[in-house]
Amino acid sequence: GGSICSRGPGGASVRQPRLCQLRLVLVGKTGVGKSSSGNTILGKDVFRAATGSQQEKLFQRTISVVDTPGLFDTTMSEDAVKREISKCINMSAPGPHAILLVIRVGPFSAEERDAVKKVEEIFGEGAWRYTMILFTHGDKVKAEFDRMLKTAGTELQEVLRKAGNRYHVFNNLRANDRGQVLDLLKKVDKMVADNGGEFYSNDTYLQVEERLKQRESELREFYEKKLKEEIKAVELKRLSVDQHLGPGMAQSPDPDLTVFLMGRSGVGKSASGNTILGRAAFELSESWEPMTMRIQEETEEISGKLIRVIDTPGIERSKEELKTFCQGLLQSSTPLLFLVLVTTGRFTDEEEEAVQAAITVLGDEGLANSFLLFIGGDELNVSLQDHISQSKRSPLQDVVKKFGDRYHLFNNEEPEDKRQVGELLMKIQSRRYVRNKPRLSSGFSIVLLGNTAVGKSASANTILGRAAFESRASLKAVTTGIGEETGQRFGKRITVFDTPGLLGSEELIEKYYLGLPRSSTPVLLSLVVVRVGRFTEEDRRAVETAIRVLGPRRFENSYLLFTGGDALKDKSLQDFVSEDEAGPLHQVVQRFAGRTHLFNNEGGGREQVRELLQKAGNLHSFLEHHLREQRKTLGPICTVYGNELAE
Repeated sequence: GGSICSRGPGGASVRQPRLCQLRLVLVGKTGVGKSSSGNTILGKDVFRAATGSQQEKLFQRTISVVDTPGLFDTTMSEDAVKREISKCINMSAPGPHAILLVIRVGPFSAEERDAVKKVEEIFGEGAWRYTMILFTHGDKVKAEFDRMLKTAGTELQEVLRKAGNRYHVFNNLRANDRGQVLDLLKKVDKMVADNGGEFYSNDTYLQVEERLKQRESELREFYEKKLKEEIKAVELKRLSVDQHLGPGMAQSPDPDLTVFLMGRSGVGKSASGNTILGRAAFELSESWEPMTMRIQEETEEISGKLIRVIDTPGIERSKEELKTFCQGLLQSSTPLLFLVLVTTGRFTDEEEEAVQAAITVLGDEGLANSFLLFIGGDELNVSLQDHISQSKRSPLQDVVKKFGDRYHLFNNEEPEDKRQVGELLMKIQSRRYVRNKPRLSSGFSIVLLGNTAVGKSASANTILGRAAFESRASLKAVTTGIGEETGQRFGKRITVFDTPGLLGSEELIEKYYLGLPRSSTPVLLSLVVVRVGRFTEEDRRAVETAIRVLGPRRFENSYLLFTGGDALKDKSLQDFVSEDEAGPLHQVVQRFAGRTHLFNNEGGGREQVRELLQKAGNLHSFLEHHLREQRKTLGPICTVYGNELAE
């Protein structure tokens, strides 16, 4: 394996013999910090854009470090990546003593998992004996790292197990800290001693070209198939929404009232929707199985008012889906009415659980805009008020109080009786219940979209000026649902929505957007978040997915938000993007027509937020002006499409 040095770093003796020459190979996906780690090990800035081999005399021995190209590097073709890895492997001939698999501290993404598989295919399963995990971005670790690893997902735990639980943590922002390098070399020395002082070499290592060609073909086929499936799924969802809206509704003006029906399966939501609309708009179940399996909507003109009715699946099986949809509705300026359905029969535990779930979904604002709708008026021999007052031993009275004594009775066996619908609408008007005010007339509603660990939660906190959302280093996703926080910045009310990693959460986030009416808050701003650094294939897919989820109208009112501004130092964002002029990042920026902004979430101050809001306000004013000019030109035609254009 090599000649033996008897002395340890700094002249200290060690238990195991040390090799006078040590060969290390850095592997991993694009953007995890391989080059920075190579520079930290060697103590100088030798690895920049190009990969290769460098060596230095460190601690009385020669350390050779080979930096390899990032797997799935979007700036290089698969053939180029293959050739570069082949060259790098030859640079470590006759073989490396340690393969350092570089993984960034944070959620273990699908692309990192695929990168680990690719490394295994290149080096073979026997390479795990010579492999150590090198975690980068140690500056993000606020707690004991061993404790953090225990919270990691099963996939990362399996990688650690294969590597014999050998790992080390680097903070490349403290490259002058030689202690972290000494500790790494001690761990490598122990691994080399456990392997009898030998370096890694097997037949697989000599057959890289053949293996990479095979893997290249497999990966291309896999991603092309996955992309086609994603595009087809989005197209089907959009087609489904258009079908739900009914003929022509995709371009119709906003309704005068949106009625949202909630309750357990089989309580009578679809039948109540038909009673309100005065027609058989929603299909009724003739079996024990629930008929409504997804959110549906229909619209009808009633007494000169355009009423939009939304039918929903049973709340016991779709609580999170309904909560996401309601969040979108409550962000709008449209008049809303939430109807939570119960029967006039015995108020069972099942019905109570369904009502409590509805209260949780609605939140305080939704509950203030809701009625209890009792179903089964044909079976009631007393007045509804008497029925409620006679239910002294049941929790029904407490539930009615939670709804502020707002309730109504339907007899869905007589849907032709228009009075029951008219009386419900009169109750709403008499209580000044229906809200008709812009929710954020002088503010912003901001939705952050992006891949896992790009800094969405930290950016949300920067916008609000406080730690509203949990933002920390973790080996699994911190944000798992859509979170909402509101604050005042620069005299404006700002509501920020933080979302989970987009890849894998497309359906959840798309349902949130579908909950927003076609005429939304005065300024609904979507921020597609990416991190300054190498723009990986996974980053590109996340941005493309965000664009599809937004749709063409909301995409016009979106910005590409770069995080990690502190890493640019004295370089401008424009200069950073220009460095990738022929690459995918530059193409993405062009798609956003230059709508970009840069955040430094580590201490960039208030001005970066002020500038973003000013940009968003100017963009919104431009779109509004464009809409008004189109209305002047097109006249009545524009009233049909106007709200769609203003999204």
